[in-house]
Amino acid sequence: MLRVNTVGNVGRHEERTAEKPANPSPLPPLPVTIRCGSATLAGYAEILSETEVLVQALEEMPPLDGECEVVFDLSKGSVTARGRLLTIDPNARLLRISLDRIARGGALLLAAAVLAKETDEGDDPPL
Repeated sequence: MLRVNTVGNVGRHEERTAEKPANPSPLPPLPVTIRCGSATLAGYAEILSETEVLVQALEEMPPLDGECEVVFDLSKGSVTARGRLLTIDPNARLLRISLDRIARGGALLLAAAVLAKETDEGDDPPL
């Protein structure tokens, strides 16, 4: 539960509460390319948080392990992140990858793309 103190127009303090979602909500799919060692895999980012991404692979998964590079393919450019493979479900073709490092400026471009897709399902907003 998140508590927020606000100041009303007459100087009174109100206390409002808002439920914090347990998990990030699914987002419109963002195309991604994953590289782990010599293996490359195409897919879509299904769920994205500040620390990890859940990817739905579009093809059968090759053996994957360890450090991975995730490239988000956006209309205004690409964003590269690096992290570790946390879990893999080959039957469902799902991967969960930590996002330990995002290339400089990439976090803002990625946030703008996610926001644009959530608001109108249109193109990414101009930067």
